[in-house]
Amino acid sequence: MKAGLLRKEADAMLQTWWNDYFGKPGLRVFWLVPGAYLDKVLPLHISPTPQQSARVMVGRAEILTPAFEKRLMEDFALEETGRPNPWHANRFFPAYANRVLQLRAAVERKPAEPAEPATPLQSTP
Repeated sequence: MKAGLLRKEADAMLQTWWNDYFGKPGLRVFWLVPGAYLDKVLPLHISPTPQQSARVMVGRAEILTPAFEKRLMEDFALEETGRPNPWHANRFFPAYANRVLQLRAAVERKPAEPAEPATPLQSTP
């Protein structure tokens, strides 16, 4: 509400997105998109021009924890055995599939060769 919404507007926004924000497992970070940035990337022109307006956009990032990534790896491996991947209908499926590819590539890479030990600095008398 401090961003400029009325109580009913803020409640409606939360109710609209409640299931995506809080009804599913996972870790998320939320933030209010700054108004100046919002106006720049999503300009809004209303005619006739209202006396006042408030635009509020909530940004959200899904944080993939190691436990969640492990689950993704296991679930995506199901496809290799002919079983269905439970994430296939999820709207984040393309992002999850990309992350699984990255994780598989990291596992398949050889470990880096150990670096040469640093030469100790010589002290001057």
